Amino acid sequence: MGGGKLGLLIALALRHFNPGLLLIGKHPEKLAVAEEQCVETKIINSRDDLTTMAGHFDIVIEATGRADGINDAILLTRPEGIVVVKTTSHLPSIVNLAQLVVNEKSSLTVGIQRLESFMYLWQHKCYEWRKLQLIIQRAAGISVSVCG
Repeated sequence: MGGGKLGLLIALALRHFNPGLLLIGKHPEKLAVAEEQCVETKIINSRDDLTTMAGHFDIVIEATGRADGINDAILLTRPEGIVVVKTTSHLPSIVNLAQLVVNEKSSLTVGIQRLESFMYLWQHKCYEWRKLQLIIQRAAGISVSVCG
């Protein structure tokens, strides 16, 4: 999620590991950059557009730059799915923890400095949380918080 510089960077890097990747954003001119590089995109014009895709994705990477972007990412993620949060909003985020617990979602925060490690995990579909946490901490030196 997010068609800004960070969202584009993530989408362009991960498209090599997941050809079915979808980049969601609000600005057609920004999404056009991803489309030129064979990344599928979807323009979101309203909250209804997001709601129609609720629970559709195994993994959602949130890079919208909006304080409420994390809640949108949680909404889009299927039960037991993965939410990666890498937004750079200067405003505090209020997270609806009920969505994580009741809908059995998991949340993981990863710094972009180790994108190559996340790409490895994405490619090898390491979704089992306890194993995923250990792999990240040992191999990449990333501090991981896991909920769920």
